[in-house]
Amino acid sequence: MKLSFCSIAFQQNKYGDGLSLDYTAAEVPPLVAEQGYDGVELWAPHVQGLSVDELAALRQQLHELKLAVPMVSPYFRLTKTQEEADNSVREGLLLIETARAIGAKGIRCFTGGTASADATPEQWARAVTALQTLADAGPELWWALETHSWNLMDTIPSSIRLVETVDRPNVRLILQPATFGPDWRAATVALTPYACHIHVTDKLPDGSYDLQHGPMDWPWIVAHLRGNNFPGFLSVEYRGEDAMRVLAEDGKYMRRLL
Repeated sequence: MKLSFCSIAFQQNKYGDGLSLDYTAAEVPPLVAEQGYDGVELWAPHVQGLSVDELAALRQQLHELKLAVPMVSPYFRLTKTQEEADNSVREGLLLIETARAIGAKGIRCFTGGTASADATPEQWARAVTALQTLADAGPELWWALETHSWNLMDTIPSSIRLVETVDRPNVRLILQPATFGPDWRAATVALTPYACHIHVTDKLPDGSYDLQHGPMDWPWIVAHLRGNNFPGFLSVEYRGEDAMRVLAEDGKYMRRLL
């Protein structure tokens, strides 16, 4: 198992419209490498719109820093309307070329905006068809469905249902145990066989971020993953105003566990 850091931490206006970058794609990797990570999960706005030459330079920089890119992470919306699903598929097809250009191993997927309990059969079918299209277009990439509220991957049964219905060997889960609240342990056990990537995040009851003292037992999770020969990355994900502290302190903590 290896450790990566999500570049989503390096953005401004984290919860509003018009999100912008605190650091560019070229500025993020040295910060991550300096703290001893093995990879960087690149938030899609960091790489979307880069030229061929800029992508090539980024790949060379990542190679020199010995950093992998386990995921590129966009925001797809596959369930609400057919138009949104079509737009997301177009975005995904463009990201295949971006992922290939920088040597990324996978693309994070949301289904977007509809809870599994509220989704109609038509919405389920729309999401499945879109994911099959993307998985077939980029067969060498993981298409990783992040367990998350307001997505079809918001419960243990619905997460398994979506992976099994899409029925592609390169469609797996990003297991984010914090999605499942007090059921995080059961979710970790049930969903590890379907996962290719793990999101490491945690919050205290007051909403503050605290990976080491939050409700998730990361030593137990890491031991479980190791016992099940999990081969992927654990990726520290943080959205807040203290990215540099989290980058350093939680990287050190997770490296000790790994």
